[in-house]
Amino acid sequence: MPGIPMLDWPAKDLRQAILHYFADRQTFSAIGPGPADLKLVVKAWLTLRAPDRYLYRVHLEADLSYTGQPTFKTYAAEGEALGSSVRWITASDQEPIDEATAQALQQLAAQIEQDRDLIIKGTSR
Repeated sequence: MPGIPMLDWPAKDLRQAILHYFADRQTFSAIGPGPADLKLVVKAWLTLRAPDRYLYRVHLEADLSYTGQPTFKTYAAEGEALGSSVRWITASDQEPIDEATAQALQQLAAQIEQDRDLIIKGTSR
């Protein structure tokens, strides 16, 4: 639409949100962007709809694998948040994007934590 700024959601912001979320939640014993025995690759989609208020939806798909091995398990999670009824600047997108991302990460972490015993069993092989 003319006059509406593009969504601004840099990959580095998502990467940092994921690292901080899992570090704070302590889903894994250690977490970082470098090489590890267990690898979590997250793909994300952000959609914005405007019925009467802007609706932000974050969809995450994550592949969990052991180093050098094919994907062990795939997860999917979603979160959504309502924004304002108008968008003047991209800074107004930040709060609802953060909220939707936090919801999706919470679902993702809960799914991974449910598989804890299975994951630990796989790392001890």
